[in-house]
Amino acid sequence: MSAPTGTTLDVARLCYCFPMIEHPKPLLPLTVNRKRLPSMGAMTAFEAAARLGSFTEAAKELHLTQGAVSRQVKALEDQIQVQLFKRTAQRIELTDIGRSIAVQVRSILDQFLVAMEQASTSEPTALVLGVLPALASRWLIPRLSSFTDEHPNIAIQLTRPSMDFATTQTPCDAILMVDSEIQPEMISHKIGSENFIAVGSPQWIADHHVRTARDLADKRLLVEAARPEIWNKWFVVNGMPQHVHTSYMRFDYFDMVIAAALNHLGIALVPRLLVESDIAAGRLQPLDSQPLSVGTSYVLSYPPHKAQFPPLFVFRNWLLSGLPEPA
Repeated sequence: MSAPTGTTLDVARLCYCFPMIEHPKPLLPLTVNRKRLPSMGAMTAFEAAARLGSFTEAAKELHLTQGAVSRQVKALEDQIQVQLFKRTAQRIELTDIGRSIAVQVRSILDQFLVAMEQASTSEPTALVLGVLPALASRWLIPRLSSFTDEHPNIAIQLTRPSMDFATTQTPCDAILMVDSEIQPEMISHKIGSENFIAVGSPQWIADHHVRTARDLADKRLLVEAARPEIWNKWFVVNGMPQHVHTSYMRFDYFDMVIAAALNHLGIALVPRLLVESDIAAGRLQPLDSQPLSVGTSYVLSYPPHKAQFPPLFVFRNWLLSGLPEPA
């Protein structure tokens, strides 16, 4: 297997070979027998498989065959005499020691990539993310402080999503949006499903004696203007296929819909991902009802030529490591 070209990536992957380094102890002169170091290809295959939870997905990302990735990981296990994955007919799962090694590998790689960016410029390296307004204000921005604390030399810039990923003068390095609008050649990582739930402020729900879908017959419903049919679909899922409702308040954006619910204007139907923090804090309360799955998801997406851009590489690993484990 030949390693992907690119000086930054090739040098960065060398740090995979030193998971035993402890920070902040000073580095001692290198006396390691280089013949004992794992190959760059094996370490790259392991990192990708560990992060993606799949040899097949790792192979797609690395532009290799599934068999090649599997053989690289097996060779690494044989060399260090440690089982990194539990294998079944349908899936792979990191062992406890494999999970520990994967965390160290990813951390070292991220730190090395950031250090290289710092060395090449005295200014923070910019990462331009195109994000849907509601996803930015309701989900991403509340999480960003931990990223900026860990990586102060990466300057995050949030803007509206753009599909123009030219190799120069690129408006966005990556985008966070709904997968139904993503081009098939893009690399995408799922953030969460776009499942709709009905929520309102606890005060409004108590004042209007609302608990289930059947209590909404004459109540004001809040809706994003681009999704005028979404309430009818939700009523069908909740056992009211013949329901006809006329009292709506429409808004152009989901963050407006959510703000209206927070300010006691009615019941909003919005993706759960956007209101999880409000529900946890008691600012919004979900109705006793079934969610509406529309079959779409929020994703982080970027073109293949951006995959190893160091700031994006670091941001992607930070973002995905903070997501809950899939059910």
